[in-house]
Amino acid sequence: MRRYVATLAMLASIVALALIKEVPLVIGIGLIFVGVIGTADQFVEDYRKNHENIKICKNQAEIESEMKELVKAQGKICIMSRDLSWVNPGIKEQLIKKNKNVRIFAQEKSPLTEELITGGVEVYYYGGLQFEPKTRFTIIRYNRPDHQVAIAETSSALKRKWFEHKIYETKNESLQDRFICSLSLDLMEMCRLACKREKDLLNELEKSRGRTK
Repeated sequence: MRRYVATLAMLASIVALALIKEVPLVIGIGLIFVGVIGTADQFVEDYRKNHENIKICKNQAEIESEMKELVKAQGKICIMSRDLSWVNPGIKEQLIKKNKNVRIFAQEKSPLTEELITGGVEVYYYGGLQFEPKTRFTIIRYNRPDHQVAIAETSSALKRKWFEHKIYETKNESLQDRFICSLSLDLMEMCRLACKREKDLLNELEKSRGRTK
């Protein structure tokens, strides 16, 4: 916002300068023209930077297409999801093919997650922690310095039959993107340790019940 105000203030100064009587008409018009073009270019550049990393999906097929591309990325991939509703047969095959390079967090066990585990995929369930993330995200190449994060947000209106699924993908070109990546890695590791601890406690409980029988 401050940059926009500064840009508009600069434009106003240029216009004021151009309107001074001592400035020839041609030069004044030229100054105003340059000021308007420069201001418009600044707004367009800011808009482009804020929207170029966002992909908008209008239906389930487009979501599946975008997720397929993310899963195909080289390196290890971590997926924070609820029920993996976007995993179609083709994506499931890709996940199993990458198996040891895939880490998935899902709310609860399902036939799909069981298939993935059988195929060698690392799967954790966070439902027992009474925790459900507000944001669904995927960390690409989380084992490498050039990791990226794809964050999803869904908006819909049933009465209008309107649906929009936005996916923002960090490019690590800004400080904000680097912060997002760092926080995502921290959240992933915290969830992994919490889910593992819960699983270990449940296993110990089962063992103790077996010993008391």
